[in-house]
Amino acid sequence: MLRNLIWFIPLLTIFTASCSPMLSTRTDEQAWIEYLAEVKLKRSPAASNVQPDKFSEISVRKILLSCHKTHQTESCYRAKALVAFDATFKNDPNYKKLQQAFFATYSYDRVFAEVQSFHQVLLSGMDLRAVDHVRDLHQKCDERDELGVTIHSFSPFLGGDTDIPKSYYNCLNEEFEKDQDQLLVETAERLGLTIVTPEAKQWIRERQIHPVYEKYTHDWFQKQLGLEQEKWNSEKSEIISRFEKNESLQSAVKRLSRELRHQYKFLPLEVQLTELYKGARKP
Repeated sequence: MLRNLIWFIPLLTIFTASCSPMLSTRTDEQAWIEYLAEVKLKRSPAASNVQPDKFSEISVRKILLSCHKTHQTESCYRAKALVAFDATFKNDPNYKKLQQAFFATYSYDRVFAEVQSFHQVLLSGMDLRAVDHVRDLHQKCDERDELGVTIHSFSPFLGGDTDIPKSYYNCLNEEFEKDQDQLLVETAERLGLTIVTPEAKQWIRERQIHPVYEKYTHDWFQKQLGLEQEKWNSEKSEIISRFEKNESLQSAVKRLSRELRHQYKFLPLEVQLTELYKGARKP
């Protein structure tokens, strides 16, 4: 990490704001140019002394971000980068040499790593705030209580093999992506940024915010499932005693699932009751 990068520190924004009634902001493109200048200072002279100013005119970050959703991101990047390079250097007598130097300096792997690192530095502290955001979202959704629906895979997150109350499911379905968008807006405002590159917003959501939300959500559902499974195991005898003598499997599962749902919101209750009923009826 570049320790001497000071342009993203909120204190700089605070100082600027104290001298002016308007909050000083800069775009993600401006921040990228500053970041890239710092990166070049850290590179070996052999990698950075060939036409560095002209190379920096080619927006490799925009090119990479524009290829983000394609199936062949690397080949897309190279093709678009070559077009951009030709537009600047096609008439240069040292074209071949410059092309080799350009793709050595701005290879796909290097640009990908630099863009990823840039966004992490640019949006310092966002990953921690994302955990707070998604935790608050789950608390909000957990307050709603209805009968459950079973899911095994849900877009935009994976919940695991758990039951989820309908209202909880609907709450996450409505708020999951909107909450991530709000987190990005809040973070940009906190750091005095304006993200003007649409593809950058998509990249940041998919690679930096969504993984945090998805992991927390998956872990949270599995935790609730584990707690309810422990409770179920400790109460099996009492639940078995609630089966009526001549009650059919279908009737027993239907009745008890309704009665127990408020206690076991995330446990696959029908499956557990079926196994318990069959075990209790064995000769």
